Amino acid sequence: MNRGLHIGRAGGVTVSRILFWLAITMALLLIFLMLFNTFESITLRAIQKSYTEFAHHTATISDSMQSIVRALGTQIYYISSTTRLRTAQTLSTYDRIYAMREIGQYVSSSPMLQSIYVFNDATKSVYSTDELFFNTDYDHFGDREAVRLHLERGVDSSMRLSYRLIEAPGLLPAARLSYALMVFEVSPAGQPLAGSILLNLDPRWFREQLLDFPGDSYIVLDRDGHTIAQQAPWLSEAATVFMPLIDASGIGDSLDGYVSATYEGEKYLCFYASRANSGWLHLRIMRQADQLPGLARIRLAVFLVFGGIAFLLLLALAFSFMRIYAPFSRIKPNCCKAPWRKMRPRDHLPPLTGWTVCLLPRKSKSFKQRFRICSAAKQRQTGGCPLPRFS
Repeated sequence: MNRGLHIGRAGGVTVSRILFWLAITMALLLIFLMLFNTFESITLRAIQKSYTEFAHHTATISDSMQSIVRALGTQIYYISSTTRLRTAQTLSTYDRIYAMREIGQYVSSSPMLQSIYVFNDATKSVYSTDELFFNTDYDHFGDREAVRLHLERGVDSSMRLSYRLIEAPGLLPAARLSYALMVFEVSPAGQPLAGSILLNLDPRWFREQLLDFPGDSYIVLDRDGHTIAQQAPWLSEAATVFMPLIDASGIGDSLDGYVSATYEGEKYLCFYASRANSGWLHLRIMRQADQLPGLARIRLAVFLVFGGIAFLLLLALAFSFMRIYAPFSRIKPNCCKAPWRKMRPRDHLPPLTGWTVCLLPRKSKSFKQRFRICSAAKQRQTGGCPLPRFS
């Protein structure tokens, strides 16, 4: 019984020590995670600040580009040839050819222009420098999206870039991306005046001016979320994952920050910056493991070390339970039911008294002889096992 109690106490001490070290391990792991998250946040903030400065520099370039595009659109809108095409109710063949040739010179001399459309509301006609679309009326002009932009134009759409896909007419497979800049006048009452021009701008020019440097993680979006320029095709799809998170920050104001999300099964970071005057949003999207390789390795190493320690402690706890607690739990009920726990002290007195009487010294016999006699007598009286004989 004493040995069983000793085993139980020893098992309790062992399990308590294992639980103590397991608690210490988990506390150290929690402290490390808190410090790691703090350091990671500080590092990302430093990267975000660096990117914000770069993005504002790029935004300054984009503002200059938009100013150049608007200045070019205004210049083309007010030249005599364009004025004649968009306002004349009757136009001779010579005047039309001369005007189209002058407008075509702007297209051929400007790397940003793909083509120019001139809309005449008096005759419901469209004059185009694009080789895919011929001069005709509104109803038969091949670029239906351009006609829709002209007919649905409002005050806010003047001098504003809009992303669109120019589809080829008929069965021609050609199609190209473009940015449309609509130029028209507005009356004092806030209504668009008759006639307008539409400049189709080449997206490659924006990319060369904004993102002509090594890398594959930068993308520029307009206020509607359409791509202005990007360094890799996959960025447009990835940007759609981050835009809802960025919209929650209040896009449209001057803002900057970063968000994280899962894209194609991996954790990605998106640093963003925007300026209120242009409305363009500058993004940098990259894998978190590539941005913080050292921190990722440190975190993995610490998780492996603490995970190994916790596993060994749990293994020791399971071993202690199987080798100490489980056997002791089976022994304990038997110990509680032992017959000597129900015996009274006086039940032992007769045998002890008898042995005491037999072992009293006598003069006629030696000690060994007297012990043998008493042993035989007791065996006959109690039916017990004989005591070992002395040699």
